[in-house]
Amino acid sequence: DSPTAPFQGLALGSSGDTCNELLWHLQNGMLPDELRPDAWIIMIGTNDLGRWDCSKRSTLAGILQVAQMLHTQRPKTPIIVHGLLPRSDVFRAKPETDYTLGRRWDQILWINRELKRFCALHDEWYYIDASKLFLRKVQAGGEDAEGALEILPETMDDALHPSVEGYRQWGERVVRKVEKLLQVDPKQ
Repeated sequence: DSPTAPFQGLALGSSGDTCNELLWHLQNGMLPDELRPDAWIIMIGTNDLGRWDCSKRSTLAGILQVAQMLHTQRPKTPIIVHGLLPRSDVFRAKPETDYTLGRRWDQILWINRELKRFCALHDEWYYIDASKLFLRKVQAGGEDAEGALEILPETMDDALHPSVEGYRQWGERVVRKVEKLLQVDPKQ
């Protein structure tokens, strides 16, 4: 517990997991019977797009398969499905990082709209999207820049992973969603 996060969490995935890999972990011992969380938070799918260049439809299907598996195992536990965060088409570590959004952003927007729609159709499924924390309007001139977005280096310095500041802001948003869902008084 901390002043900003009065919850305990347990990550059930591994860095770099795709939907199929997380599902395998969950089906093969990473989901013990005695684990009874107050809520699930699912965030998976960016590696399906980036590492394996999966289609938006197969990525969506993988995310929903993970959610359905957790729902089947613990039907009374609320599920918070987190939308995919923005990412650059090409991952490069600093200093030559490209903060522009490309075709993957269009895929992410479609996946996130569908996730939100699916959550609205299911009792105890909730959607959260924190993309705006990681984006800014393009400052360049011209017609193409009007309304265009790019990744905000202050919250996602490598254009794929949140920075320390990004995690801080993102964590606060997720905690508020869980507090609201579980009707927890943050001052307790």
